This record gives sequence, C-alpha cells and structure tokens, in this order.
Amino acid sequence: MKQTLSTSAISTRKKIALIATFFCAVASSLSATAAGKTDTLLVERTSTTVPATSSVLARAHYDNVAQSLATPTAILALAGALSPEQREAQQIALSDARFLEGTREVTTGKAFRNEIFGIYPLRESDVSTPELRRCLTQTRCYRVEQYQFAWNDTRFAIVDVLAKRVLAVNKLPDTQPDIPTRLERVAAELAANSPLVRQALGRTPTVDELVMATTKTALNRTRCERSRHLCVAPTIVEGNSALFVIVDLTAYRVVGARWTKLGRAQAAPSERRLQNEGIARDYCDRAVPVDREGWKFDFQITSSDGVKISNVSYKDQAFLKSVKTVDWHVGYSWKEGFGYSDAVGCPVFSQAAVVAVDPPRFVPLEEDGKTVGFSLYQDFRGDQWPRPCNYYYRQRFDFYDNGRFRPVNASFGRGCGDDGMYRPVTRIAFAGMTSVSERRGQQWSGWLREDWRLAERMSAADDGALLRFAGATAQYDLIPNKGQWDASRGDNAFLYVTVHPEGRDEGESDLPAIGNCCAKDYRQGPEKFIEPNPEPIGDAPLVLWYVAQMKNDSRVGQEYCWADYVLEAGIYTERAYPCYSGPMLRKVEEVR
Repeated sequence: MKQTLSTSAISTRKKIALIATFFCAVASSLSATAAGKTDTLLVERTSTTVPATSSVLARAHYDNVAQSLATPTAILALAGALSPEQREAQQIALSDARFLEGTREVTTGKAFRNEIFGIYPLRESDVSTPELRRCLTQTRCYRVEQYQFAWNDTRFAIVDVLAKRVLAVNKLPDTQPDIPTRLERVAAELAANSPLVRQALGRTPTVDELVMATTKTALNRTRCERSRHLCVAPTIVEGNSALFVIVDLTAYRVVGARWTKLGRAQAAPSERRLQNEGIARDYCDRAVPVDREGWKFDFQITSSDGVKISNVSYKDQAFLKSVKTVDWHVGYSWKEGFGYSDAVGCPVFSQAAVVAVDPPRFVPLEEDGKTVGFSLYQDFRGDQWPRPCNYYYRQRFDFYDNGRFRPVNASFGRGCGDDGMYRPVTRIAFAGMTSVSERRGQQWSGWLREDWRLAERMSAADDGALLRFAGATAQYDLIPNKGQWDASRGDNAFLYVTVHPEGRDEGESDLPAIGNCCAKDYRQGPEKFIEPNPEPIGDAPLVLWYVAQMKNDSRVGQEYCWADYVLEAGIYTERAYPCYSGPMLRKVEEVR
C-alpha cells in the first residue's frame, strides 16, 4: 500500500509561543506551588461532543461545522483574510470530485466533519512530480489542505488557478496538517475557561498567557492517542514549571493537563529577533544551486521540513534525490507519554514552529586539524531561547572530499522539561539506488520488501556498517552514530526503507507532522509508507528514513540536549550543551 502525501504567516510572537510551549509536559499536585510540582496527571472528568457554553468561540465554530455538514461539499471552507487567488483556489478544489472523496459515509451518504485548514502558494519544495514543474514557471499554483476529522486524514489538492483546474490530489492517512487561526483561538479559549486549569493554577488565566496553541500533541490513554483526535497543547509557563493543557479539538474539550519541571533557570533579559524577510527571499522562495569541491546540489529552506537539499551528485555521479528533516518529535514522561510533533522551516509564510533566524552558512569540515570537506549549517531557534519552553535546532550537512556524506540534526534544548526524548525524522531519498542489504554473519543479505529495523538490534560489519544501498554504478554503506562523532551519546535509531517510484510523492513534498510525538516504538511516522502492505524492493529508487533517539540531561556536569543562562563577568550568557545525531553514508569504491 502506498498513500501519497505531501496560513497565513504566523507572527513572530506566535512562533515564539509555539516554540515556548509545544509540549511542555508536566509534574504536579494541585496543592503544590509552581516551584515544586509532583508528577500528577490532571484529567477532565466531564465528557461532551458539544462545546461548553463558556467558550463563545468554540460554540460559534461548532455551529459553523453543523452548517457545513448540510452543504453539498460537507466541508467547512477557510475564511478570513484570504487573497482573491486563495479564494479561487479553494473554490476550484471544492469542485473536484477527487478532493471530495471520503467526505461522506458510502452506505448512507451522511457527511463526515471536514475542514479546509490552509491555502498556500505552491513552493519549489512542494514540487514532487514532473507534472507540477509547470507551476514554477508557466502558471500560478496553490496547495489546498483539508483535514478529515472522522478518519484523521489529511488530503491536499494542487490547484492551477490560471487553468482553473486541480493538477493533483494526494492523501496521507492518520496525519494532521497545521491548524488554522480560528482553531488556535478556540483551543486557547477552551483552555483558559477550563475548570481543570483554574484548579491547577489557583486562578483564572487570560487567553494571552497561553502559548503554543497550534502545536499538535498526544496523551497516552486518552482519545488523543487511542482515537487519534486532533489535539493541541496550549501551555502556561509559571515559575519553574509549565502547565501543559491538552485540548481535544475534535470533541471541543480539555482532556487533561500536566505540570512539567523546567529545570533550574536564571532570569535574563530577552532580545527579540525579528523575522528576516531576506532569508525568505533568498533561501525560502527558491532553491539555491551549489557547485564546490566535487559536490553539486540545490538547497532551500522549506515551509515545514527544514533545509532540503536536492539533486545531489558527487564528481558528476548522481547520489541523492533529496534529504530533509521532516519532523522533530519530543516526548516527555516515559510513563504517561505526552509531548509534541514540531516542525522547523522558513521564518515567513510558514507552517513551522521553530524558524530560521539567520542565513545558512558554509564552513570548512575538519578532522584531526585537517580540512576534509565542507559543511552547510542552518539554525532554527526560538526568539527567547534558552528560556524554558524555547527550542533551538540545527541542521548540518557534511560533504567530504572522498565522497562521504553525513546529514546531522542537533538539539540545543532547552525545551519544556528536563526529561525530554528528542527524535528528529530524517528522510534520505537515493538517486538510482534500488537494492538494500543488511549484515548477516559475514555476508550481506538483501531485503525483499520494505521494512524497518532498530539499529541497536542489528549486526554490524567490522567497520560499523549496518546497511548497504546499491545501484547500477555505485554502492553506499550506512554507518550509524554510536557516539564516535560530535561527542554524542549515540542515536539508537529506527531505520526504515521504502520505495519511491517515479510520479509518486511518497513524502517528497513538504510534509505535515507524520508521527506520534510520544510513541516509544517504531511508530514514528515513516511506517505509514510501509504498512499495511510492504511493497517489493528492486524496481524503484529507495528512501531511507532515519529517526534518532536522544535523551536530554540537565544534571550539573552531565548536561546534554540542554541550555541555560550562566552568570559570567556580571552578565547572563547563553550556554548550550547540544546533542548531535545522524548517520554516515560512505561510498564503496568497488562495485561488482
């Protein structure tokens, strides 16, 4: 089985809020003070599918949904400050039979709840098939995103507004797009009006205190996890703790809250970084070609998949179709299982919660004091980092003079808790590599179908290689990170291999969050491209999904995936303790 997948601009303050909260997990009794919370999950006892009357916005939205169910399309259209072309793109999509599939029950014709969540100009990073190339030069195209609540599916249409037709419709099951502003406001009001939140805080919060209201979340043993409802996590930072409020937007209710400890923290003055329109113009709106030291590739800061490099070749030999970081999953509380699925990307007109604040840069790559290649760096950072509930991620691509290549992801903390597990989801699409083998004894044994593995449970060759990818003219070995680089503590990564036939998206375009933030097993998102019927390997290029697992540590002298302010020379200075992850791809010189 294969399912193909892939807002208005979020203000700087909202992005800070998104970063500052996404999943501030929690630990506290109701009677405890904010500085000394214990590990107690607070659960809303009431249950209703109708919004509480105290939430005016929720009631109004519920009524709008009810009205949309009676329309021919059964889809609640996106309203508000839309351009004429956005409105036209939406109208064209709502007239396409493929886009309307799944909006009604087949046997009865009853309407499911469906909403348009976003309408975005198509960007180069969304162009995943040859047919869509014309959108970059010959016409005007938009991406119209629909969420189907009943099935927890995302469906999106690529619309040519000049030709007035839909070029493609794709669906990704069990996936949620970024929510629109109207639902962000509903979530914040539901949280602020919740008796559970008032009880936890000992007061009634204002809506403005809630940050990260658009950040998707999950909470084990609730409908957010079992039924895959659309849930977000508005958060309130108070003292050395953060109250993580779990709002179920499918049922219009608060389902729980949890305190999380933020670790030791010093107060320090903040410096607000403004969004850099130059970054958007130079690195988001177009792909930048690079030709240096035998390597050729294009790179671009995407809307929600970080930096994407594409068309990678080494000494004029095609190597990779593309590489990008799809998601950052951050889970808090091993027992309870809650957290967030984060995105990094462009600072303007973007779906990302943590955005690029500085231009990308190239630096020499050194080993043992010698230059052995070059690296491409891109940082994504919250404006108030390293304050609690702010995040700082780095993407790095290492290009070696001998043909080796390493995609690297790093977390600099600080996050919303001192017990976070960081899992970056990296997608590596090969060019021309159509077979993969793993080590069995002293031999390489080929995979017959798409599959996944946990690196720590695999046998390795003497040089540490776990997988070998091969094509007609080249072979590359994959060597996982076990702490031999960057002073890291190793990745213990999940590895997935899928096929990517020509003409199918398979995650090549910008993806919404594709996995459960807090799953402790292989269900990190890439399995969606494998299950339930793995396809045979051998006739199409392969994609490797690499999901590292890094546990943060706030202990003095043992800091890892962590950051804080330290007092030096009478002023507070940022101090980071990053954790790095990523595999090495090494060329096998002889191909038999």
